[in-house]
Amino acid sequence: MKIKTLCVGPIGTNCYLLCDDETRVCAVIDPGGDAGRVTAAAAETGCSPCAIFLTHGHYDHTGAVAELRKVWPEIPAYLNRRDRCGNDP
Repeated sequence: MKIKTLCVGPIGTNCYLLCDDETRVCAVIDPGGDAGRVTAAAAETGCSPCAIFLTHGHYDHTGAVAELRKVWPEIPAYLNRRDRCGNDP
């Protein structure tokens, strides 16, 4: 397993790609607000993203999710139910 770290978005949020060299898949954690940098970094690793994980729902962690879902529509995005808009705690 390899971890690639990026600082993304307007305030430099830490984004991580957890890459499995054997299966050639990666998970994206907190993609921030820069989908272009995240997709380029994933391509550089040679791994295909399998999921997006969000540690919490602030804009600086979630900003690129909509754009990434356009690029990778088949992968799920995970967020704690307490951080989702419109859901009861």
